[in-house]
Amino acid sequence: MRLKIAFVLLGVVSLLFLGVAAGFSQDGEEAADNQSEAANNTDTQIVEQAPAAQTSEPSSAASDVQWLWGETVSVDPSKQELVVKYTDYDTDMEKDATVVITDSTVFDGGKGLAEINPHDMVSIDYTIDNSGRYVAKNIGTENSETAPPQE
Repeated sequence: MRLKIAFVLLGVVSLLFLGVAAGFSQDGEEAADNQSEAANNTDTQIVEQAPAAQTSEPSSAASDVQWLWGETVSVDPSKQELVVKYTDYDTDMEKDATVVITDSTVFDGGKGLAEINPHDMVSIDYTIDNSGRYVAKNIGTENSETAPPQE
């Protein structure tokens, strides 16, 4: 009788291990499929963007609003530009971006370009025009005097 119970338990445990193994193998296949789809989507995006950059018409990518946050490096009121040091999260590298200010740029809190100083933290919504310039749509600032100390 004990021998029969042992074989039944062994069979049940074996079936459990097979079920778990099958579950893991399906997850692995799905992950591989997802990575393959992501690679195909990336390739497609690159192919779609390349011709748009060569045309003189505004592309949909040029009108997409993007965001960056960083520290103001310099402000040039005569050129209506500011340079911002930010972290590119795709490469984990710090980069500088020159942002162009236009008459339609909105400053949070009623501030203007003249009130932004080096070392102020800024949050900028921007678009990229056909010549590749970052054109500011909205700018929010946090003065270096009121900013929390960075570690």
